[in-house]
Amino acid sequence: MLGIKKIGARFGGFGGFGLPARQATACAMPVITSRGGALEKIAGNASLLVDSGSCGSSESAGTVLGNSGLRPRLVPAGFKRSTRFSFPT
Repeated sequence: MLGIKKIGARFGGFGGFGLPARQATACAMPVITSRGGALEKIAGNASLLVDSGSCGSSESAGTVLGNSGLRPRLVPAGFKRSTRFSFPT
C-alpha cells in the first residue's frame, strides 16, 4: 500500500508510536505530519511539520507535490533518518 503513495501524511494526536512516519520515510516517501508527539520526534527535520488541527494539511500536501525542490530534499533526509530507528520483529 505504501509503495503506491506519493506522500505520507498523518495528523492528529495518535501517532502510532511514530511507526507511520518511520514506515513512510523507509519507503522513500516525504512525510507531512503535525507538530508534537511521537510523529514529530521520528520524522524530525526530514518532514514537513504543520500545526495539529490546522487546515494547512492539504496546502502542505500541495506544497510537497508541487515544489520541485522540497520533495528531493525530504526523501533522502527521511530515508537517512529512518535508519536511526529500529523496531523488534
